[in-house]
Amino acid sequence: MSFEVETPAQIVTPATSLPTDCAPVTATNTAISAAPAVETAPVTSYANVVLPGDFPDPTIAKIGDTYWASATSAEWGPVFPLFKSTNLVDWQLVSHVFPNSSSLPEWTEANFWAPEIFHENGKTYVYYTARKKGGPLAIGVASADDPAGPYTDHGPLVAQRYGSIDGFPMRDEKGDLYLVWKEDGNAYKKPTRFGRSASTPRTPSWWVRKWSCSAMMLRGRAAW
Repeated sequence: MSFEVETPAQIVTPATSLPTDCAPVTATNTAISAAPAVETAPVTSYANVVLPGDFPDPTIAKIGDTYWASATSAEWGPVFPLFKSTNLVDWQLVSHVFPNSSSLPEWTEANFWAPEIFHENGKTYVYYTARKKGGPLAIGVASADDPAGPYTDHGPLVAQRYGSIDGFPMRDEKGDLYLVWKEDGNAYKKPTRFGRSASTPRTPSWWVRKWSCSAMMLRGRAAW
């Protein structure tokens, strides 16, 4: 399968002047103004797949002028590959978050899923899911001064009864940072719930708590 990027639309200048009753007027906050003319860009194309291989649950983040990507590793090979690209089409494998067995977090044993790349204040963070030794799925985080690594793991952040998965950071309209994740009740044939109400008083499936990158800890009570 391939896709072609169309040439941007051009602004056409009328060959003759506008009638008096259609002459331009001073723009107001409700007026719609024509966009300025733009140069014609060459038509480019690319063919999918841009990154062949088994890479489920992908994450992509732009750090400086470079895009960084990773994906689920499961139980094989070096954990969480790190690819980089400047155009989102041509990717280069640079390293791995946990490149060998000796670098794997001591608390983990399997199920290395759904990494999420996040960059702030000169540091790169990778949030991820892994199974605790003898326990449930949990959300951990590793950080590095360079997106390519090396990464330092900071242990599990949350591990609920049914397991905690798919964690990702986000900021609200006030700039406060939160960690959002899902409790994996589906693995125990529990329905997915998006909140608690009078009609659904039982525990919800999605959770959110304030998160501090500097302190590497969750703050306050979990909400939903």
